[in-house]
Formats: sequence, C-alpha cells, structure tokens
Amino acid sequence: MKNTKLNYIVEASATSYEVVETSTHQVIRTYNAYKEAKEFMRYLNLGGAFDGWTPTFMLKKFSIPKEKVAPAV
Repeated sequence: MKNTKLNYIVEASATSYEVVETSTHQVIRTYNAYKEAKEFMRYLNLGGAFDGWTPTFMLKKFSIPKEKVAPAV
C-alpha cells in the first residue's frame, strides 16, 4: 500500500494561501493566488525540498542594512 500522507498542504487564511509543512506546522511560503500555492505545494511534495523537515532558520526573514553589504567586485 502506498503512503499518501502529504508533507505539505495549502491552507487558506483571511487574505492569502499558505503552504504549510504538516510535520512541523511551519508556514513555508505565502501566496495571494491559490493556483500558485498549489503548484509550489506539489513541487515540494514531489521531493523539491526537505521532505517535510525544513530547518527553521531557512524560514526566518531578516534584513541587512545597506551599509553592511559588501560592494560587488
């Protein structure tokens, strides 16, 4: 019997669609359109990332002050 449990699902919020990792309940990415969220969910479920165990640090948003960025060579 084939395992049909999905590692990622799409959940609707009030203003967007979130791709959520089912094992950790982490929001992986947010979309405005359901179709885009579903396509990304499918990509992940077919093995396009961490197979249901995305490291938390990969999801953190941060910014670097412009003056701290090294100039291009």
